[in-house]
Amino acid sequence: MSRGVVTNEDLVIPEHHWASVPWNAIQDSVYNIQRHWVDCLTTGTTPETSGTDTLTLLDITLGAYVSLDSGERYTIGSLS
Repeated sequence: MSRGVVTNEDLVIPEHHWASVPWNAIQDSVYNIQRHWVDCLTTGTTPETSGTDTLTLLDITLGAYVSLDSGERYTIGSLS
């Protein structure tokens, strides 16, 4: 929902010969992200989710465990 407007869309997930129901959707996402990465490598552009983004997410995830164990607030970036 955006600005009070609701839209419904039907997504068509292609069937790949190497995937099976009910896994078609997740396998299609794997194919699409790998295609995106190859496109970025060949064009020299930054992927939508970069390695930096992934490392930040890992830091947040591990920091949540540190905070849970210690009971203290975790500051993003303090593990490194």
